[in-house]
Amino acid sequence: MAHDVTKQHQASTTALGGNVNYEGLEWRASRNPEYHVYLFNISPRTYDPALGTGFAQGRFGPRGMKVEGIQEDDPSLGGLSVEGNDKSRKYHYITSFPQPMIFTKPNLESNRFDTVEVDVRRYVIDLINPDNLTLSLNTPIPPDQVYSVGNDYSRRGIFFDYTKVPSRELMSAAVNRMESYYRTLLDIAANLELSDKAKLSEQLSSNPDYAYAASYFGKDVAWNRKQTRPQECPVCGEQKPSGRKFHMASFGALCVEPSLEAWRSVLDSGIRSLEQVPFKFREKLAPEYGPPPIPPVTPAASAVK
Repeated sequence: MAHDVTKQHQASTTALGGNVNYEGLEWRASRNPEYHVYLFNISPRTYDPALGTGFAQGRFGPRGMKVEGIQEDDPSLGGLSVEGNDKSRKYHYITSFPQPMIFTKPNLESNRFDTVEVDVRRYVIDLINPDNLTLSLNTPIPPDQVYSVGNDYSRRGIFFDYTKVPSRELMSAAVNRMESYYRTLLDIAANLELSDKAKLSEQLSSNPDYAYAASYFGKDVAWNRKQTRPQECPVCGEQKPSGRKFHMASFGALCVEPSLEAWRSVLDSGIRSLEQVPFKFREKLAPEYGPPPIPPVTPAASAVK
């Protein structure tokens, strides 16, 4: 099939060690693409090449492409099953590509650059997961056929569809892939925590997805707790976590800073009731944490004489 090309831009290049004639062909100017493939992200995570987390690590252009996570104004699809703490059913549109994709390749015989057509589905899947040689992101890849590390973004919320509003089926499949991947990481971490803490530390330092998986499912695990520097408590003089307004003192009592905000934090945590709050703070907190007022009882009409 002949290319529908109306213009050519001739130049020369030093590729292949010499002057190679290059003809830059405009995108089939007299013919529309057959269809488009649209890329989406269903995760709040942003992949930024400047931070070493570029989507496809440079396969999206010469320097990689920053892929934004879900935004507040992104649209949503209701009714999806999302297990994790992130209950968002939103999707973030990334970009689109036409079918077919036109690429150039050097021709050593003619000393020119030729053009080739590439199936956009293969191009997009190769961006998302270079180890997937099929046309579906749901295809399981055998471990002995995985040759890259950290490049499978289909397990991190990236997926594609053929319409700018993704189907419920494909979006739900993307959520399931991501949650299955995060559950696997949590299982691995739990086993290593019991059997090989050195190996666990190595895994955590090389793959940030472990920490994100714990946060996603709201798992309180020792290896994902934030380290906070201690500071001296102004009330009892003992050490307490920085920023904490109350703590358990060494003598077994609850030590609370003498402020309304501190006692509000205590009530929010549920470790004390309003009746246990000092009187000078109790009166101010009563409208927020006290029992609801009892409505007046209206006597029945038969009882009124």
